[in-house]
Amino acid sequence: MGEIVFAHPRVNYGSYADYRKLVELSGYPACYMDEMDLQSDNTYIFSTPDTYWLHGWPDAKCRIIYYCIEWYFDIDYSTIPCVEVWCADKYWAERIGAQYVPMGSHPALNLHPDDMQEKRYDVCTLWAGSYNRYNAEGYLIEHNLTHSPLDWGGERQGIHGEERYNLLSQSRMMIAAHQNPEARTLAPQRWALAAAYKLPIVSERLEDAGMLDEVTIQCDLENIGAVAANWKEPANAGKLAAKGRALYELLCEQWTFRKGIETNL
Repeated sequence: MGEIVFAHPRVNYGSYADYRKLVELSGYPACYMDEMDLQSDNTYIFSTPDTYWLHGWPDAKCRIIYYCIEWYFDIDYSTIPCVEVWCADKYWAERIGAQYVPMGSHPALNLHPDDMQEKRYDVCTLWAGSYNRYNAEGYLIEHNLTHSPLDWGGERQGIHGEERYNLLSQSRMMIAAHQNPEARTLAPQRWALAAAYKLPIVSERLEDAGMLDEVTIQCDLENIGAVAANWKEPANAGKLAAKGRALYELLCEQWTFRKGIETNL
């Protein structure tokens, strides 16, 4: 029996940095997608926002798995030769006929997991802009919530490494709003990163959060500012911290990234 190998595209997408780090932390070997040994008995797992691979690999003897963390409406994955499809979102997995494989996390995704920092910011978002998210920003501003100056991966503002660690550690909660309201899902990297920091998530309502339903605070978009403001109140500090710990225990202890992969192979 061959190895389990994660195959990455040569383009290093910023929003996939935590996914790649989880592969590394979980001890899996990695290669580029064009380096897969198609005649081996290895299992290759890949994820990419690109769609150039939709032709599949018709002559492959190895096992190839596409780990879906992108929400495309117009792709029929069942027609792609020699590619199995996993999906980290329960609703989207059912929609595209994929195997539901929640993405676990790893404690070391947090650079200094034992360090405790004072909370300077009420919320952090880490998202690319969209009309729906600009509306969410407005609701946060209406409720005077202080906002960490952090985008997804930090590419636009040059925030990474220790600086990104500090801003995550100094935030009370992570806010999630849908980039596209027609895809009522949450990027699994977001859950994984928040879990490592014991950072509670307040999310616009999800279609089906699967195993993460009970550890995620959900509400309608127009209420996201009010709900976040309520959870930041000192009287709710203990309950908010408990939500963060529950997320950590689920994804960093019970259902780690490696366990999720091995359980489903």
